[in-house]
Amino acid sequence: MLSTTVKPYSGDLILKGIDKNYNISYSFCHYQFIRDNCTMESYLHIEEIKRYNNFRYDKRKKSYLLGRYAAKEALCHHTGKNNPNNIIIQQGVFGQPMILSNQLHNLHVSITHCDEVGGAIIFPEACPVGMDIENIQKVSESSFLFQVTESEGRLIHHPYGYNPSTIMALIWSAKECLSKILRTGLTVPFELLEISKIIYKDRYFISYFKNFIQYCTYSICCGEYILSITCPTNTELLRMEKLLEIVTLNRIET
Repeated sequence: MLSTTVKPYSGDLILKGIDKNYNISYSFCHYQFIRDNCTMESYLHIEEIKRYNNFRYDKRKKSYLLGRYAAKEALCHHTGKNNPNNIIIQQGVFGQPMILSNQLHNLHVSITHCDEVGGAIIFPEACPVGMDIENIQKVSESSFLFQVTESEGRLIHHPYGYNPSTIMALIWSAKECLSKILRTGLTVPFELLEISKIIYKDRYFISYFKNFIQYCTYSICCGEYILSITCPTNTELLRMEKLLEIVTLNRIET
């Protein structure tokens, strides 16, 4: 997804609220770059290194490094501080990532990883956000199609100019994002997370939920991947062109 020759990329987005705006920061990284250019001690807290060493499987180790590295990069970008190994990203009782630092307050993080890429987004406590990246082909080959509701089945074949596999992955990704905000994961019945409407606007999609009208999801098709960000419906996600620029400049391969 991210070119292995490109360094981790961080940027800013704005959530425009009714009375105020909220600044959020994101970062994307590639596993090969981390492996070839970084030591764990440079960005992991000693407690995170201990946890990493307790993992038995390489796949879990890779996903852990991707998520933690992306989160630390996004945090450094957001705060202007360059002390990633002084910050701990712990796991809450629902599996959600939590930022532990005496210097940072009221900041939260959403982490995602897929294949060789990791991503993270930093947001204030006042405005919850979720991020997800999905491989379109892997979603289409999964059993997800059998969990799509009848109304979502009609959305999959709507003429957005994308094939059904892409829209199916978009629906999965939007639900994954929402479940991160709700802190349930995909353990709840899928029909509870049902998407009622998808709007295509300026090269990105906005999905709305039947049972959670307070949230919506912005999604971008990045070649063989879907990148999604869920946020409150009463906010507007600005600077989406910045994410589109990543695609255009092949920071995310298309």
